[in-house]
Amino acid sequence: MKNCPVCNSEYTEGEVTCQICCWDLTPYPLTFVGQLPDAYISKEKVKLNWAREIWVKHQQLPALSAAEITQLQQEKTRLEKVIHQIQSQFAQERSHLQLQIESLNHEKNDLSTKFQLLEQERSQLQSQTETITKEKTKIEQERSHLQNQVAQVTQENERLLQKIETYERKRSQLQATIESSKQQQKHLQDYIKKLETEKSELQNQVNSAQIQLSEIKLRLLNVEQERNHLQEQLQKVQAELKKVNDELKRLRERISSSSSNDNNLWNL
Repeated sequence: MKNCPVCNSEYTEGEVTCQICCWDLTPYPLTFVGQLPDAYISKEKVKLNWAREIWVKHQQLPALSAAEITQLQQEKTRLEKVIHQIQSQFAQERSHLQLQIESLNHEKNDLSTKFQLLEQERSQLQSQTETITKEKTKIEQERSHLQNQVAQVTQENERLLQKIETYERKRSQLQATIESSKQQQKHLQDYIKKLETEKSELQNQVNSAQIQLSEIKLRLLNVEQERNHLQEQLQKVQAELKKVNDELKRLRERISSSSSNDNNLWNL
């Protein structure tokens, strides 16, 4: 059994009106607990205190005449109309609050879904950034290796050119010796042929080295272009990632604001 908040009389749970003082016993829905505005709660408390005072005064009144009873009944009818109007207004306000809460919950769910999608997109962009960074590092290593190869081929080319110059000097010296010594002409001619053969082989090596050097330079140019392309992609991905992070920040602020509004409504 429960007690009426006005006359303190016991009543059975489920009754909508007190049989003693006619007070409305309809409970608030559970969905409104903690969500009613402070102004409305204060107004309800004032109304309840007024009803208690009226009931106490009514209990203290002496026996009334028929005219007074009629007047009080009229006053009771007027007050019942006022109470009905207040209850109707409360029902409208309660329905409006319920719609607001449902709208806020729907918006909160939408924001949460969008936040999750943006989190997934940010994770994918971060993964792409890491992949591009690794690829860039690999290309940098290959570029460094090719530069080392270019340096080695250049050194080998210079060494071969120096060797050719040395053979050219020897050839000149031998030709001068041939002119001064006809007896050693045949021997010197054979030696010259040998030198010519070595020169040809060295020249072929130089040509091969130059071709290899050209190929390496071409590969290095391609690697440099690919590195620049990857650098542009990395910059674009980083710019996109920044946009996503900015969007996430705005969404967090909106979600925080929405959660704060929900908490304020629930605290009411």
